[in-house]
Amino acid sequence: MTIPFVSIIVPVYGVEQYIAKCGRSLMEQTLQDVEYVFVDDCTPDNSMEILQQVLGDYPDRKAQVKILHNETNQGAAQSRRNGMTVCTGEYVICVDSDDYVAPDYCEKLYAKAAQEQADIVWCDFYKQQGEKWNVIKQPPVGKPSIDSEIKSLLLGRRQGSLWSHLVRNGLYKSIAYFPTHNMAEDLTILLQMYTAVHRLAYVAEPLYYFRYNETSLSNADGAERDRRLIRQMRDMEANVNLLERFFSEHGGQRFHKEFVFRKFVNKRWVLPALHTSSDCSLWRHCHPDINLRLYTCPYITVKDKFVALLAALGLYPWVKRHLVF
Repeated sequence: MTIPFVSIIVPVYGVEQYIAKCGRSLMEQTLQDVEYVFVDDCTPDNSMEILQQVLGDYPDRKAQVKILHNETNQGAAQSRRNGMTVCTGEYVICVDSDDYVAPDYCEKLYAKAAQEQADIVWCDFYKQQGEKWNVIKQPPVGKPSIDSEIKSLLLGRRQGSLWSHLVRNGLYKSIAYFPTHNMAEDLTILLQMYTAVHRLAYVAEPLYYFRYNETSLSNADGAERDRRLIRQMRDMEANVNLLERFFSEHGGQRFHKEFVFRKFVNKRWVLPALHTSSDCSLWRHCHPDINLRLYTCPYITVKDKFVALLAALGLYPWVKRHLVF
């Protein structure tokens, strides 16, 4: 049996509205040597039934498809990890089941990887905002280098998503700490792999269609919205702490300023949930190790440092109500 060029991992949960378009875009890839790994994360809707109907329309791809079933709902991060255990492709990429991809998604990424002998290749993407699909460019800082791209990812200058990165299969063995929380989990995985690469490459073309879903927060009432913000902040905090632990154990102390900024981004996430002075304890207790260091971080603006000071002193809610930032 020949080794596939690319393995695609797709966790499936609660996407009956989108899975047909996702599945068809994957089955219609111009690259033929593709392995598909769908992971049913105990989806409560008809997503898997719809997927099976779609797969039935592509009998020539049947032998290339693997379907795993989680015994319990484990979330996207663990579902991808489960999928990785059965991937046999030379390269691996993950796709979210509510998104879809261009027909030449795999072909162009793999061709670039082969041409450059790259360990990781990334591309631009489309991001849905309302009815529009905007192109999000992801260029490297000059010629791609490992350190510069790690900094770009930590600073949010590039999207740290697994779906925009084709990765050599063996790199997944470099993941020492697999995230157990579902916020910033892609970044936590990706940056660990970046420390083990030798060569990077970039495809300056949008090949992925990312549906940006704001409804989980915008449709929630005030109290529920606050609870979700706090939970997401804590999930991000846990994963970034995990990532920093990995870097500290693998000679990555030179990125300490970038980690201060990344932690500040996590703290900033909870600002909309601060309504009283006592709520500001959430700010102080999130990444408390940077409560002082953030004021000397060159990546944080003066305005943001002022907001941080107000939150630390418990004054942010009052100022937010009476002044416009």
